[in-house]
Amino acid sequence: MLRSFIIPTWTLAVMLLFAGKMYGTASLPTDSLEHILHRALEENRLDTSHYRVLGILFRKHRNSAPEKAVQYCRLFLRIDDPDNPEKRQALMHLEMGRLYADSGHLEKAMEEFFKSLDLHLMMPAARSLASLYNDIGQIHYRVGLYRLAQDHYRQALHTLNNCRPGMESDFLRAESHNLIGQAYLKRQMPDSALEHFQAAGNLLPRPVDREILWRIHTNTGWAYTHRGDLSLAKESHRTAAGIFSDENGSRWEAISLTHIGELYAIQEDWSRAQEYFEQAHRKFRENGETSSRLLVVMGKLYHQMNHPEKAVSSLENAVRIARQKNRMEQLATAFALLSEIHENSGRYLEALAYSRKHNALTDSLNRLDLARMEVRKILERKNSEISSLENEKKLSRKVLTQQKIIRNILIAVTVLGSLAFLLIYNRYRAFRKAHAEISRQKKELDFLLSELGHKNRQLEASIHTRDTLFAIIGHDLKNPFNTLLGFAELLYENYPSYTEEERKAHILRIRNAAEHLLQLLDNLLQWSSLQQGRMDPSPAVISLQSLFEEILPVFKPQAEAKRIRLETHIPEDIRVRADHRMVSVVLRNLLSNALKFTGSGGRIRVSAVAQKKQVLLEVQDTGVGIPESHQNNLFSAEGTVRTKGTDGETGTGLGLYLCRQFVEKNGGKIWVKSRTGQGSSFYLTLQAE
Repeated sequence: MLRSFIIPTWTLAVMLLFAGKMYGTASLPTDSLEHILHRALEENRLDTSHYRVLGILFRKHRNSAPEKAVQYCRLFLRIDDPDNPEKRQALMHLEMGRLYADSGHLEKAMEEFFKSLDLHLMMPAARSLASLYNDIGQIHYRVGLYRLAQDHYRQALHTLNNCRPGMESDFLRAESHNLIGQAYLKRQMPDSALEHFQAAGNLLPRPVDREILWRIHTNTGWAYTHRGDLSLAKESHRTAAGIFSDENGSRWEAISLTHIGELYAIQEDWSRAQEYFEQAHRKFRENGETSSRLLVVMGKLYHQMNHPEKAVSSLENAVRIARQKNRMEQLATAFALLSEIHENSGRYLEALAYSRKHNALTDSLNRLDLARMEVRKILERKNSEISSLENEKKLSRKVLTQQKIIRNILIAVTVLGSLAFLLIYNRYRAFRKAHAEISRQKKELDFLLSELGHKNRQLEASIHTRDTLFAIIGHDLKNPFNTLLGFAELLYENYPSYTEEERKAHILRIRNAAEHLLQLLDNLLQWSSLQQGRMDPSPAVISLQSLFEEILPVFKPQAEAKRIRLETHIPEDIRVRADHRMVSVVLRNLLSNALKFTGSGGRIRVSAVAQKKQVLLEVQDTGVGIPESHQNNLFSAEGTVRTKGTDGETGTGLGLYLCRQFVEKNGGKIWVKSRTGQGSSFYLTLQAE
């Protein structure tokens, strides 16, 4: 989908104000600029002198951090500047709408677009208004309201009729025709789409922007594909590829080659399809990129050509790239093909695993479609309200016209004028009542949009939690069971041939695997309870010395096996007020990690010190230490890292996350000090008795 081809003239003027070409400003680093802005806000002196600072920060965060860019736009709106305030506000609301649209927050995007529209309708800015209508149309397009989208695109063309011919106007007209054509493709009307794509190409001024021309030829190719003219479709895509043929490794040429390969695949000309796919793959690699879509269609082609090994390799790479780029639909297609290929090859377990992934991802996509349907319903109601409002405006204009006629009649006929005045007054009251009702409905719509955003965030959090749990179960529960079964089978089959020492060694490994599995399951259960909000602390007075005496026997066999010295320095009189079970889980996880990452012959020291109203507890080891890059996210769910211990021990990566949750639920804090190769010290505070 195309963004606006150009920036309207007055918009360009404001963006130049944002350019930041001021001595001592544009060259400053981002931190310094943010510091300048922070001081201005603290001292309540944000004014027009900060335009350039805001502009530079906006441009630096426009693509990398859109939420920050929105904040800068809102700060721009706070500046009191009497110079053309409506235009500045209209620009900022338009830009915020585009930021929200790019990040998928369609309901917020529409709020900002309509605010911008209200301001645009009060000022002469036809090109900017046309660009805004195209943006509103694209929101409708994204939720499947193609007819309404076309209405807004045509409104953009109608608005441009008031503009003089020129490069800017022609670009916008070409954009509107191209967008109308895309909507016709979605409505399965390729002939109408072709008419608008041709009109867009004819309107492009010279010199032509090659990327825009490439998009028009590409859309033309898909229109011919919908019509069944595959030869003309391939010719259009070859024309599109030729636009960038002089640039070595152009991604646009690679995309066109992919399209041509897909057309040959439709005709079941596998060799030609493979040839074009491989050319596209080389072009992407020359450009330093990889296309998950290309890898999926190559995997499908290899599958149809009965090359399962190549198909699996291509699809697995597609899965990796699609995950990195969050291409959910391509990921679902790759899972489905991998399941089918593994099933045909007799690898039923792999087929089942990919089938489950496909089903889970399909469920997630269906829920996102439901969310889009909610946005679609809101937009339909909003358009109905806008239509009603326009009818009210027409009625208002009619009333004003009648008032003028009545005023003239009043000069000649006083009595009739008085009666007419009463009639107009009654109609005016009806208009005010209707306007109040529209305002009430708008407030209700704003509330529904807010609720929809909240539900979307809850859905995203739920999907993340489920995916995390599935990943842990899939990767970590399997290893302990393999260890248990493997060494048990060795003992069963070779028991007479083993020496007593070998038997004890195998039994020790089985016991260690069982202990690890028990801790893994315990952490998963505790984590699941936290996620469902079913775990609240029950504070009680706890003797830390007694608590360590309870849990130390569990870890002594592992410590003895690795010849690690356990030292405890906890005064008998130190007591804390906390939940016994939660504190026990925290200490067991800290001791388990210390044993896991401390090599043979090392030392682990546990100590506690009373500090006013709290107790400081330290678990210190002489292990391998923690890299500084891992320490910032060590206690968060998103930053969990599964690292093997000195003897190959594994874990879920949830232990430290649980520790932080439990310590904070008991009113304490937890942190770490560590250097690679010099051991680690974990500190936590708890409320003293």
